[in-house]
Amino acid sequence: MFPLSKWVVFEPLAANGRAAGTALAFGKPHRVHYSFTDAKVILSLDADFVAPSFPAGLANARGVTKGRVPDHEEMNRLYVIESAFSNTGAISDHRLALRSEQIKAVAALLDSLISAKASPLPEYGAGQPKPVAEFLNDAKVQKFLGAVAADLLANIGKSIVTAGLHQPAEVHALVERLNVLLGNVGRTVFYTEDSPDSVSSDGAALKALTEEMAAGRVDTLFVLGGNPSYDAPSDVAFASASKKCRSACGSACTRTRLRKPLPGMCRPRTTSRAGATRAPTTAPSAWCSR
Repeated sequence: MFPLSKWVVFEPLAANGRAAGTALAFGKPHRVHYSFTDAKVILSLDADFVAPSFPAGLANARGVTKGRVPDHEEMNRLYVIESAFSNTGAISDHRLALRSEQIKAVAALLDSLISAKASPLPEYGAGQPKPVAEFLNDAKVQKFLGAVAADLLANIGKSIVTAGLHQPAEVHALVERLNVLLGNVGRTVFYTEDSPDSVSSDGAALKALTEEMAAGRVDTLFVLGGNPSYDAPSDVAFASASKKCRSACGSACTRTRLRKPLPGMCRPRTTSRAGATRAPTTAPSAWCSR
């Protein structure tokens, strides 16, 4: 219907680490789905997976709590390594506080320990070498990670390893490798192929749109449910670039809820001498949403 239009999604706090990480692990980006109901051991690497902001957070919470009924003979065990207090950490059995940037070393160490005992198939490649990080020499950290690795190996096909959405792609790639080595795929962890565009960050997509507007290649701009003029990164001159568009329109919430309106919002940029808007050109339209 609009062959020259382009849809751009921008969320200021969006993260694409999981999509990029699954692309590293499997060659294509994938969405990850969990069956916490069937998991006996759960490891969270800075992931608040029961929070509403986490994908399927409510379903995750239901699944975890089904396995945590005190009257049952056996409850699942939840290990949480996190950089801040979270809903998931509050219900954990074992919690270790570390800085967010230390999670990558933790994931690499767990891969090293588990790969040495899980005997992965040749096509999975060798495990990570033991990382050199001072905090890993701490006795408390060593005891915690040793117990986690042993518990995961004792529950092949009955565990879940997950990482926070804000973690980098390398952490997510290691997490998915661990789920493969532990036999979780198809039992407690499932994948669906995602769009190739999911690997690109929202910030990069908005920057590309801004460059197209600045070059005069965007005729009409529609902004739905957001206002990049207000919350775009400081190095993205969205507001000034949008002035190059012939017309720009936004939804009601965009016009009224934010203090910094999009320049020329819902008004044509140029008019003819008779006061009518100019005829459409061959330049494409861009849709920007949140």
